[in-house]
Amino acid sequence: WPSSSAPHRACSPDPSSFYFGFVNQAHLNAFCLSSGPDPCHNGGSCSDGVDSFFCDCLAGFQGQKCEEDIDECSSNPCKNGANCTDCVNSYTCTCPSGFSGIHCEHNTPDCTESSCFNGGTCVDGINTFTCVCPPGFTGIYCEHDINECDSKPCFNGGTCQDSYGTYKCTCPQGYTGYCEEQVDECSPNPCQNRATCTDYLGGYSCECVAGYHGVNCSEEINECLSHPCQNGGTCIDLINTYKCSCPRGTQVCHLGSVSHGPCSGLPQDSQATMAPFSKACLSSSAGVHCEINVDDCSPSSGPDTLTPKCFNNGKCLDRVGGYSCLCLPGFVGERCEGDVNECLSNPCDMRGTQNCVQRINDYECECRPGYTGESHGTLSHLRLIDYLLWCCSQGLDGATCENDLRSCGALRCLNGGTCVSTQKSSKCLCRPGFTGPECEFPSSSPCHSSPCYNQGTCQFAKEPRSIGTALVGR
Repeated sequence: WPSSSAPHRACSPDPSSFYFGFVNQAHLNAFCLSSGPDPCHNGGSCSDGVDSFFCDCLAGFQGQKCEEDIDECSSNPCKNGANCTDCVNSYTCTCPSGFSGIHCEHNTPDCTESSCFNGGTCVDGINTFTCVCPPGFTGIYCEHDINECDSKPCFNGGTCQDSYGTYKCTCPQGYTGYCEEQVDECSPNPCQNRATCTDYLGGYSCECVAGYHGVNCSEEINECLSHPCQNGGTCIDLINTYKCSCPRGTQVCHLGSVSHGPCSGLPQDSQATMAPFSKACLSSSAGVHCEINVDDCSPSSGPDTLTPKCFNNGKCLDRVGGYSCLCLPGFVGERCEGDVNECLSNPCDMRGTQNCVQRINDYECECRPGYTGESHGTLSHLRLIDYLLWCCSQGLDGATCENDLRSCGALRCLNGGTCVSTQKSSKCLCRPGFTGPECEFPSSSPCHSSPCYNQGTCQFAKEPRSIGTALVGR
């Protein structure tokens, strides 16, 4: 510290709002004495200094003695024209209508779902809204339907029909849109089959090419409706013409494709038809009519001239458009090419003791190895089952191998009878219709049923198998 004899010195104001002074230690002054008034205002705290004091101000105040209230509204914190009210260490904003928030920074939404009608779009404003209306509506809230027909929007005599939010023009025939555009009935082209379309007001017309008719030329003219083809020829309809597909066996005179025959001497490239089955050519402009019958049995007709029409000596019968074959007995097929297999009907023994041997128009039954029996030739004309040939294994005999030689001895049961052997004797059990010790006699003559074919004469004999052989002439 300086000595007491040192002179006093004045000090400049300090930025911290207190003063310093050099005083003699003995003359130190106390400004913040509790007995006097507090130099700091508004709740500021006083602190002594050297020949001075300073005030520690509360928030919101300033000045050497905290005597000044800080104006928080000086920075204009309130937005959108709000009024700022200064308070101690704070402020409040009084918002105008349509705004909200601490600083009135938010625009209050004014649009709701029901603000605008008829599909209008609501545009929010400041404390208000506006409605952008769709076409056909007007008014602040788009609540009014505009009558578009008042402006007479339909042309060429069209009738205007006002509807909710729109309108419709009913045009006279030939117009479209707002009846200002003429309809092009030829687009897209309704005419078919290369026809030419001509448009006119309210309609169109089609100019058909040859061979077609109808409103749109969609119907082909059927030249076959007049049945121009003869002798069973098939008419094939073509565009603006036809042709005949002749059945096999018919042909037509056409100079250029036929170098000989009744059509020789006709003018070049002319067509002629022949009267049915004659040799006189008649001039014709109707085309191919299939009038000439060709002898299909002739070796000169057809590509297969080197082979017979019918095989195995079959007889050829000419037809219109073809031929048929009359086959000899034992042959079948369209051209008698197939030999009838008489063995397919299994005419031999059903018991599997015989083999059937195929012959031309006939067959023959042979006993298989291990079986015996009498061979009487073929049985192709035999019809009674009782007269069939049976082949018996060793120790058996009879028409159906019914006799057991080992027990019945010399007793032979005929006509399907069965030998019954006992300890004392043997006897035959005959089939219905037969009687006798060996079933050799018929109860009634089998000739009553006329079993013989092709005017054959039936004669009863004791040995049926001999009768069967005699019937077929073997």
